[in-house]
Amino acid sequence: MKVSVIVPVYNVQNYLHYALESLLAQTYTDYEVILVNDGSTDDSGRLCEEYASRYDHVYYYAKANGGQSDARNYGVAKAQAEWVTFLDPDDYLEPYSLSLMIELQRRYKADLVSTKVELTTVYEAYNGHTLMEADFRLSTSSQAEALEAMLYNHEATVSACGKLYRKSLIESHPFPVGKIYEDFSVAAAHVLAAQTIVVSPLVTYHYYQRSGSTVNSNFSLKHYDFYDAVEANRALLPGFGNQAERVEAALNIKCVAGSFRLIDLIANAKQYGELDGIRRRLRVYQDTVRQSHHVSLQFKLKYQLFLWTPRLYLLVRKRNKT
Repeated sequence: MKVSVIVPVYNVQNYLHYALESLLAQTYTDYEVILVNDGSTDDSGRLCEEYASRYDHVYYYAKANGGQSDARNYGVAKAQAEWVTFLDPDDYLEPYSLSLMIELQRRYKADLVSTKVELTTVYEAYNGHTLMEADFRLSTSSQAEALEAMLYNHEATVSACGKLYRKSLIESHPFPVGKIYEDFSVAAAHVLAAQTIVVSPLVTYHYYQRSGSTVNSNFSLKHYDFYDAVEANRALLPGFGNQAERVEAALNIKCVAGSFRLIDLIANAKQYGELDGIRRRLRVYQDTVRQSHHVSLQFKLKYQLFLWTPRLYLLVRKRNKT
């Protein structure tokens, strides 16, 4: 079964080879690589051309800059396979990644396979795991269970990475262009469009956290796209039927957890005037946070402290970092 691996590329000349070499080391061999150069101004385009000229299953496309979501959608349009997965150009895969996802799809006839994404600050830190029969003995997840796992970061994330999609899911619900958090925006849409979903706890994907990446860059108003993504998912809650309430609780916790990251960016930028707006947004989740069994006591205290006094919250945050 062929799979298309879509790699959106933008100004990653110092990292790209790590991603591509991890693809070339895959134990599964029936795949193509779609490199989409999204208007890079560094040497990324030349590196893409080199790999495409060297390997028959690597294809290179160059386009004007439209952002990561536009590059992903472009790659899906160029994909020749029925199955697609995404690799960001500064991340890397375990050698068994494609083998695991393809075999899980085959066994369970899944439309969506989700695996674990692990945060890293080093390259080539592979876990050395060899796939065993036990890795494939899973049960399918309901749509509500799958989205909950992604929202709570339990064995899954809302990221498009670490997942195998039936291509029609992305074609029917493309990533919103011009947004960051674009994969989170369509998480519920993709889950609801999938009839059968498998969630694996095995790490297949290493997310390299660097300061220059889109989401981890300096604070700008674009980071408020996060709340648009929350509401895009909230609008689809009725599709989960009698499980909608539990999914909404998970979405509310995701909103609070994501807000903590925004608060960090705002504090680093010293744009303290933005904190009142976030505080107002978060007040409505007090019951959800208090009653949740999915977050720690520290999370709850952190939340309450920010609601009580953002200034003291920032002071405690600063002391904890020293």
